[in-house]
Amino acid sequence: MQGKVKVRKQQLNYFRKLARESSKEIFAYLLGEIVSPTLTRIGKFHYPTEFFEQTESSVRPTTAAWETAKLAAEEHGLRIVGTIHSHPDWVPIMSPSDYKGHIEDGDRVSAIVGKNGQRTRVYFWTVESALPLEIEYVP
Repeated sequence: MQGKVKVRKQQLNYFRKLARESSKEIFAYLLGEIVSPTLTRIGKFHYPTEFFEQTESSVRPTTAAWETAKLAAEEHGLRIVGTIHSHPDWVPIMSPSDYKGHIEDGDRVSAIVGKNGQRTRVYFWTVESALPLEIEYVP
């Protein structure tokens, strides 16, 4: 069964805008809740400011950035449910390193925004499905 992710369209559009404007990979933590095995709700995007690495083909936030995101999630009664990052001039599929990080970090969802010129496409993934999640936009 294909899962679903609920997200605010304006939050996702803002991330897509940042991806279009950057030649480097963009990254954010997804703060939300796991409603059921097939439904994840995203309440906020948390943008770290500290990175071990941020290039055209890789992005890795610092441990301190993760700790800050965890505190931000707790302040809003949420948890870190996953991450979103961009693939400049590439498709929005999980690379082998994306997949490995998804598993090692224990993320419920991983989202990737592929950028081709000024166009973007986004997919949300879970570890147990080769199919992307259905996206439902909420107010």
